[in-house]
Amino acid sequence: LFSIVPTQMVVASILVILVCLRMAQSNIIALQPGWLVNGNASLQASDTYSVNTTTVPYRIRTTVERMNVTSVLIFIVRQHGNVLKWTLPSQVESFRSNISLQAAEHTLVPCFLSSSTLMYIDVITDSPTQVMYSLLVEKLELFNLSMSDLYNTSLILAQSQIYYFEFPVGIPAVTINVTSNESSSCALVSVQSTATCPPADTLHSAIFMGTDQSMFTNAFLTITREKFGQSSFYLVLIPASSAFCHESLTSDEGGDGYAKPVTFSIQQAETLSMHWKEVWLPVVVMATTSVLTGLLYFLYISLCLCHPAMKIKESAIMGRVHHFCCEEAPAFSDMICYCIPREFGGLYA
Repeated sequence: LFSIVPTQMVVASILVILVCLRMAQSNIIALQPGWLVNGNASLQASDTYSVNTTTVPYRIRTTVERMNVTSVLIFIVRQHGNVLKWTLPSQVESFRSNISLQAAEHTLVPCFLSSSTLMYIDVITDSPTQVMYSLLVEKLELFNLSMSDLYNTSLILAQSQIYYFEFPVGIPAVTINVTSNESSSCALVSVQSTATCPPADTLHSAIFMGTDQSMFTNAFLTITREKFGQSSFYLVLIPASSAFCHESLTSDEGGDGYAKPVTFSIQQAETLSMHWKEVWLPVVVMATTSVLTGLLYFLYISLCLCHPAMKIKESAIMGRVHHFCCEEAPAFSDMICYCIPREFGGLYA
C-alpha cells in the first residue's frame, strides 16, 4: 500500500479516522465569517471550529508555518454529510523540483451548506510539537457569472476557484474563453455538473468529472445546455505547475511560485443559423444577379431582330461588340433571324 499511495495520503486517511476520537478532547470554538483565527495544533490537542453559515458560497483560506516534512496539518470541513479536506504543507511537482505550499484556499458552494445546521472545521496534525496556523472563513463576493462580462483573477497553486453559471432563456450553447498574458499560466479549466456536490477542485479529481481542458496561455470550451442535462454548470479553475502542461521550459521560466493573472468570459456560442445573413445572403444575391444578367443578355439578343427584307451585314452595337444578321431572307415569311455576337463563331438562329 505504501508503494502505491503517497505517504501523506495514507497519513491523512489515518488522521481522518482519528477525528472522531479527537472530538471529545478538542475544544469547539465558535467562529464567525470574516474572523481571522491564529491557532496552534499538535498531536495531543486538536481544534474544532463551528461556523453558523447560510446557503451562500464561502471561501476558506488556510495557512501553516513551515513544519517537518514527515508531518502534515489537516483541515476537515463537514456539514450535513458533506466532507471536504486538504493537507498543509502540500507538495507540488514543479519543473525543476517539488514546491512546498504553505497556503491553500477552497470554495464551499451553496449545495454543500445547510442553513439549519452548523458547519464544523477540524484542524488536526500528527506533529508532536505545536504547529501554528491561520484560518479565515468569509463570504465569496464573486460566484455567479453572467454572460458577456469580462472577469479578471489570479491563479495560485493550491487555490482553486469555483464559479456558477446558469444559461439564460433562449441560449442553447455558450463558449468559455480563458486567456493569460503570462507564458507559464498552466491550469486546468473544468466544467462540471451542478448535480455533483461539492465539485472537484483538484487536478487528480477534476479530470474524471465533466469536461476539462488544460491551458498554458489559452483555453476555449463550448458547452451546450443539454451537456449535463441541466441549465447550469460549475466553472472550476485549477492552477497547476508547469510540469502538468508538459512544456519545455528553460531554467529561467516556470514561475510556479507566484500568481498568474488570467481573464475569462462566457459568450453565446456562434452557430450557422445565427449568421444566415452573412452566409446565405451573399449567395442568394450572387445567384439572383447571375440569373438576371443571363435573362437580360438573352432579351438583348432576342430584341436584335433582322427583318427579312433587310440586308444588314454588320452594325456596331455599344461601341465595340459587333453583330451580323442573315444575308438571305428565310424561306418562310413568319421566320425571324436573331442577331448572334461575332464571338459565337458566326452561328445564327
